Amino acid sequence: QAGTGAVARTSQDKMRERISVKDFGATGDGVTDDTAAIQAAIDYAESITTANTFSTNAELFFPHGCYNISNTLLISKPIAVIGEGIGDIPTPNAPGTGRAVTIIYAVTGMADKPMVRAIASTSGEILIAGSFERIQLNGAGLASYGFHGSSLSRWKLDASEFRCRLAGMRLDDLNATL
Repeated sequence: QAGTGAVARTSQDKMRERISVKDFGATGDGVTDDTAAIQAAIDYAESITTANTFSTNAELFFPHGCYNISNTLLISKPIAVIGEGIGDIPTPNAPGTGRAVTIIYAVTGMADKPMVRAIASTSGEILIAGSFERIQLNGAGLASYGFHGSSLSRWKLDASEFRCRLAGMRLDDLNATL
C-alpha cells in the first residue's frame, strides 16, 4: 500500500491474509462435487486457529458461485466462513440484478444430514467467536437442514437464506448463546 506509514510486504504475505476454498480446489461451478476441497480448506483454517479464543483467528472465503456438497461440512474450531455475497438468484423468468451470490448446494446423499455442522472437536468444549456469513444454504428439496450448531458461544450466523426442507438451523445446548 502507498501512503504515510505503509509497510512493504511480499505479495505472498498479502495473499495469505484470507484463505479461499478455491486455493484447495473447489470450483463453485454448480457441477463439481466440492465437498473434499471445502473440507480441506476448513481443516487448514482450523490448523492455524487457536481453539476457543475470544477472537476468530482464520477467515475462510467462498468466492461467488454454487458449491455442490455431498456430505456434511464439519467446523470444529472458531473460524470465520464468509461468502462473497448474497443477492438475486437468476432464473429464466427473472434474470436478477447481477449481484454476486454464494451458495452451498446439497446433492444426492445429503438426506437427513446437516449441510454445515459446527461442533467442538473435544467433548465438553464450547466453540467461541466463530462466524458463518453471506452464504445461502440450499438443501435442494432433500430432507436435510442447513446449519447445525452445538455448544456454540458468541457465534455470528448470517446466512443469506436457508432453503432447506427440514429446518434452516438446528441449535443445541441451552447453556450457549448465539
